[in-house]
Amino acid sequence: GRFAVLWPLAARACTAGASSLDVPRSAMGGAVPLRLVREAAAERGPVLDIGIHLRSGCLQGCRFCRLERERFDADDQDADLLTVRDLVRRVVRPARRRGLDVRLRLEADDLVGHRRLEDIAAHLAPHTAFGLHLVVPPNRLEDPAVARKFAALPGLESVTFTLLGGTARTHDAMAGRLGAFRELLRAAQNLHTTGTVPLNVSVVLTAAGARELGAILDVVRRLRGRPSLSALFADCAAHHPRLRAISPDLATLRRAFSAEQGRIIAERVPLQNFPVCALPPAIRTLNDS
Repeated sequence: GRFAVLWPLAARACTAGASSLDVPRSAMGGAVPLRLVREAAAERGPVLDIGIHLRSGCLQGCRFCRLERERFDADDQDADLLTVRDLVRRVVRPARRRGLDVRLRLEADDLVGHRRLEDIAAHLAPHTAFGLHLVVPPNRLEDPAVARKFAALPGLESVTFTLLGGTARTHDAMAGRLGAFRELLRAAQNLHTTGTVPLNVSVVLTAAGARELGAILDVVRRLRGRPSLSALFADCAAHHPRLRAISPDLATLRRAFSAEQGRIIAERVPLQNFPVCALPPAIRTLNDS
């Protein structure tokens, strides 16, 4: 799904003193805007974080996503590569010459569907010390050939899938795609078959998902992934009505976490953005709010 974290190329964890710039989707396909070039030239680091918003449509229609599904063609994606090349020439290389470490993030509705992803990753890899930590919808990776090619991306260190339920019915309904749960299982198996890419499983906990928390943790074990549990989080005022309809109430969260707190503690499952009052005291230290 296309949750708030979007799809970072490199780890998006904060670094002290890091400065952040974004090349928006509207700027892709042409030269990097002069304004961004000037802003980058004024940065003194020590880390320059650059987000690049690529054009690649998602196969899912997650109920919590406020974005409209857009369609992009081969010409759009070829032009994205030209913009990345211009970015390296006019922003990244000058920043490196000034002694800055550069962290690069690729963001898209579905990076796996971008026809020039391999070329873009290869073009960026020599200019950053940060590895590839990709968060992607798993749908296209159910194809073993696509998964093998994806796993071979330069510098790829981990992959994260989003799980929305402990059953096919719940996950598919929330993902807005029939068969999405089956695709996730197959994609995970394909990545494990390559033997090279650790898998993280980000569980976005909806009302339906909270009622299946035990089953969700069973699925994560089946996927052989490292889990995390996240609350739905609005990133703008317009997002609230959409999330209100599918978010669990406090009583549902309390019941779910009380029932599964032993497993959460044993596996040290990170929790993100949950109200402290919804959590049993024993697992509150695992919550990053």
